[in-house]
Amino acid sequence: MRALIPAVSLAALLALGLAGDASAQAPAQGPVKIGFLAPLSGAIAQAGKDMYSGCELFWEESGWQLAGRKLEVILEDNEGLPATTIAKARKLVESDHVSMLAGVILSNVAYALVPYIEAQGIPTIYPINSADDLTQRKRPKWLIRTGFSAGGNMHPFGEYAAKTLGYKKIAVVGLDYAFGWEIAGGFQKTF
Repeated sequence: MRALIPAVSLAALLALGLAGDASAQAPAQGPVKIGFLAPLSGAIAQAGKDMYSGCELFWEESGWQLAGRKLEVILEDNEGLPATTIAKARKLVESDHVSMLAGVILSNVAYALVPYIEAQGIPTIYPINSADDLTQRKRPKWLIRTGFSAGGNMHPFGEYAAKTLGYKKIAVVGLDYAFGWEIAGGFQKTF
């Protein structure tokens, strides 16, 4: 997790640079407000808590400062559900007036949030999410993903199974949502 934290910081600064372009008429003063969407309840709660804790560790070490400004983070439980995530994002952007969004783990949640992010022009960072199309075929303008891609991790394994092990046929078992489909697709692409 420690290696991820500087990447999140760099991505945050890049995203803030994007936000600065969108609001060039407003002077940079006051705190930088980040809305953090994490599954803090539900089946994936521990991963959400770990993701937030890793970022929080970096923020504590940097004195809750970002680009020389005070950092305020508003943490919301998205329950790992797309509809809840969109509702919480609306609250964070439209009521709390955050400068950017961060968080999200599950691919189905990540994909569901993209239309809102794009419509609002709100810089967003997904530090862990691995959904392929977030940085490939349908790359959003306002999103930075600092983690791996689900399908990309399987490319070496597909090639290894075909070339080294000599398999001609194989069955792939995966989760029945975006992450599982992309893992299987990454394997199939090189197999």
